[in-house]
Amino acid sequence: MQYAVFTFHCRFTSKAFLSVFKGSALRGLFGHALKKISCTLRHQSCDRCLLRSTCVYFSMFETKKANSRTSSNNQRASTLPHPFVLEPPSENNRIYNPDDFFDMRLTLFGDSIHHLPYLVYCIEQMGQDGLGAKLKGRRGKFKLISIFQKDQKIYDHSSGILDQSHQPEILAPDWPADEPVSKIKIRLETPLRLKFNNRLTSRISFHILIRACLRRISHLEETFANGEPDLDYRNLIVLAKNIHIEKSNFKWQEISRYSNRQKTGMQIGGVTGTAVFTGDITPFMPLLAYCEKTHIGKQTAFGLGKITVIPVPDQ
Repeated sequence: MQYAVFTFHCRFTSKAFLSVFKGSALRGLFGHALKKISCTLRHQSCDRCLLRSTCVYFSMFETKKANSRTSSNNQRASTLPHPFVLEPPSENNRIYNPDDFFDMRLTLFGDSIHHLPYLVYCIEQMGQDGLGAKLKGRRGKFKLISIFQKDQKIYDHSSGILDQSHQPEILAPDWPADEPVSKIKIRLETPLRLKFNNRLTSRISFHILIRACLRRISHLEETFANGEPDLDYRNLIVLAKNIHIEKSNFKWQEISRYSNRQKTGMQIGGVTGTAVFTGDITPFMPLLAYCEKTHIGKQTAFGLGKITVIPVPDQ
């Protein structure tokens, strides 16, 4: 699967008051701004729009309807992933003053990479609309200053020119591991929401983690690449049950968000913290490396489910 990661460097132009976890607010504003700049016919529902097959908003946010290969199966369609992960600023700041900077990262999958010019304009529109709670009737305004892909600057606000010579990278879940691995530390950077036996769980054993990785990989590859990968799912889960937790400080972290679509408050908490796993982890390293880039679990589009995998050398 092709993917690309872009870092948007922004500067506030007015005071802003945000929640500690900013992913939900950014994702909501992102969708609102993208529909504003993409929608030509101004329909309330995309279902009636004749232009939806070429609409950037429809392909980015209405994934269940846009992907015709699986939308006929209602249960399968409900699991179709969005073609992006919007990663919010990592700092816990709630108050930003004019001239304060912040970064957000946007990871794009498959054909959505070609939508980058629209998404640049979308981020600029987000800055004009304003972010966070209203202060004296106004939300925090910001400007997009620059965009980087890795260490390469591909956009600068002063010139307004977007360098589109950037190339996507390739993710594959079956690349061999570089060397044997018998111990790793996994850090859950943002709350991880996983279901096991149809219920959200706070007890993250290794096989539950690998099940989530396999689901994420399968859904992304089938939707945005060349179909479901040839992985031995059953055997990988059996092997994962032999990996043990040496130590863990996983804990549940609750996050509140407001849904503009449903007009109600919601809880989207998940598990955070670190754990050290031991055993023959080598077969799982390609899966974990893949999911470091894509996040796992629920609400990945908000930036939830970000994991970092750190091999621990033998003593």
